[in-house]
Amino acid sequence: MTEWLRADLETGRIDEVTTTAYCAPADFAPAPPKRIQLHRTKGCSGLPCRRCGRPGAQGQGGYCGPECRFWAKVNRNGPISPRRPDLGPCWLWTGAPHNRKGYGRLDVGGERWEAHRYAYTLLVGPIPEGYEVDHLCFVTSCVNPAHLEAVTSEEHDHRGNQGAYLRARTHCPRRHPYDENNTRLDRNGRRHCRTCDQERDR
Repeated sequence: MTEWLRADLETGRIDEVTTTAYCAPADFAPAPPKRIQLHRTKGCSGLPCRRCGRPGAQGQGGYCGPECRFWAKVNRNGPISPRRPDLGPCWLWTGAPHNRKGYGRLDVGGERWEAHRYAYTLLVGPIPEGYEVDHLCFVTSCVNPAHLEAVTSEEHDHRGNQGAYLRARTHCPRRHPYDENNTRLDRNGRRHCRTCDQERDR
């Protein structure tokens, strides 16, 4: 086998080699040379994917498909959200931004996707019709499926607008401070004033 043929087999540019040998006649005349037939996968360039190494990166920007192209632009060693440290590190999208709010975007099969919605669909499942994907970590560039939750648009608005307003408040409506000793969290993460609770129980 020639050096160029061996190199093409090792790099994946050629998928397989089929040889057809001819037997020499009875008088031991020299046999015709072997015919070498090169087979390639239809529609495959044979070039290895930049991420997984599998052949077939033609027309995908060096990747074998949209999933490898997506994960190549995700940093799984992102920071831990200070607002939800219990969720663990964020997976940050490092590709093209969708808007100034930090959401990522990518094109898959001619369709424009927001990066976090594509990650949710890929790893969790289809997003119910009319639902939106909320970032539990409050990091809009995060695509970690453990930090994402499909909710109704009403719930999403409630968490985003009213929730941000309530989280920014430093005192309860009766002007008691929301400090460590005077704040109680319910199972939904909402803050309650301990002083007001005690006054209501009297």
